[in-house]
Amino acid sequence: MEAEIKLLRAKGLIEGKKPNIIISAKEAQTTGQKAVYTRNKAFSKQQYFDWIMQGIQDHGSLSRKDIEELVWTKLSDLYDEKQKKKKITNLISEMSRNETIKNVGSDAAPKWVLKEQEGNI
Repeated sequence: MEAEIKLLRAKGLIEGKKPNIIISAKEAQTTGQKAVYTRNKAFSKQQYFDWIMQGIQDHGSLSRKDIEELVWTKLSDLYDEKQKKKKITNLISEMSRNETIKNVGSDAAPKWVLKEQEGNI
């Protein structure tokens, strides 16, 4: 299996990390699977951060549910529900650790705000 993956990757037919290997952009264009490719590829972590920050800027704060609704459909179609929830948890955690956002609510009912807005609530 490893040898086949290496060969397909070397020929530019696939990309991604195991177990989420997808056809390459070039191959998607050739086979008419552009939409499938984009849904499976997902977006960069920075894009998710930007959407979350924009949502908070637009509304002052976002709950966990709001953040899930905001990015859920943007996550790779290869992820199942559990993986999507974990990805969102990881995004929120990283933004919190980087002091981009802060929870001014409780653990049970989080209210995420931009760190710079913290004093303006």
